Amino acid sequence: MSVYVLAALVGWPFVLFFIFFGGDLDTDLDVGADVDVDPGVDVDGGGPFAAIASFLSFRSIVFFLAFFGLTGIVLSWLDANRVLTVLLAVGMGVFAMWLNHTLINYLKTNTSDSQILDSELEGSVASVVLPIGSKRKGKIAVEVGGHRLYFVASPYRPRPGEDYDKGDEVVVVEMAKGAALVAPLDSMD
Repeated sequence: MSVYVLAALVGWPFVLFFIFFGGDLDTDLDVGADVDVDPGVDVDGGGPFAAIASFLSFRSIVFFLAFFGLTGIVLSWLDANRVLTVLLAVGMGVFAMWLNHTLINYLKTNTSDSQILDSELEGSVASVVLPIGSKRKGKIAVEVGGHRLYFVASPYRPRPGEDYDKGDEVVVVEMAKGAALVAPLDSMD
């Protein structure tokens, strides 16, 4: 039981740290500290050693310890057979290690840039989601790159009585400080 408790005590603080802080703690303290926790192993070349070394990162080992310990503690409390407890604890630890390794590799290889330039939005046709008036801001929805994005919007050149109701189509004329300035779609004809 003490092996499981020790593994859980070592593993879970790091797992929680990785979950809530992503494993990186960039803080500017009075002394300007910068801490990055994830000492992985980089191996050049190929073969089985490279695959094993990339699998045995600090993060993966910590996930193994956390889930190995938790599984062992729970099964010990349930008075499960000791051999079964060890086998299931090791199995759960290896599964957690593999899952962490797989997810991290997926995230590393499938990143995308969420920066959208104002010029990409200008000239786009948008649908009014919340009514827009000459004296009140509303909200629009724009399809960009297969994604539906929402922006605060107001009329491009506000005139009394210039209102856009929910469902109206407008064109984004300009983006200013993250907000869309819109005009009626028929004015672009």
